Amino acid sequence: MGMYDDLSFDHRMPDGYEGGIFQTKSLDCRLDEYVITLAGRLVMEKPWNERSEPIGDMNYSGVLNVISYGRPGALYDLKFIDGTLVEIHCCDTGATEVFLPVIEHENGRLGHETQLPG
Repeated sequence: MGMYDDLSFDHRMPDGYEGGIFQTKSLDCRLDEYVITLAGRLVMEKPWNERSEPIGDMNYSGVLNVISYGRPGALYDLKFIDGTLVEIHCCDTGATEVFLPVIEHENGRLGHETQLPG
């Protein structure tokens, strides 16, 4: 049995899949649990053995190759630059989309970075 990490990502993928839980071998492969936030940040939520290493924003740059639990065989490449997800590529269909982070404005409303607070 190979080791991997779990990744939660609730986002509609370029092929229409609604997201959920994924596996990846692109990180430490220690059965850690990660989440991608609405802002597109990769965050460690739970280390497999509750070790004393830091939990939180990984400031990851690179490509995570992930496979879906809910849609067996569905492969995606998630590209991060300077800690933020910028692109999602569906390996099966070749479809690629730019990821637009959701931010919370001072007034508490959520919106994409390209929107002005209103």
